Amino acid sequence: MHNDQTLQERRRLLVTVADALTLMLMFGGFILTLIGLVVVIIQAIVGNQKDRQ
Repeated sequence: MHNDQTLQERRRLLVTVADALTLMLMFGGFILTLIGLVVVIIQAIVGNQKDRQ
């Protein structure tokens, strides 16, 4: 019975690890999107300043 309990606990842990990896990948994608947005905003500002001169 103890082995069955340990196996169930390991399965729960594996699901938790999979969820953690998914969350990390999603967060990484969010960060990359945010960096891309900042780059686009900076390019728009710099381009606007060049147009004024």
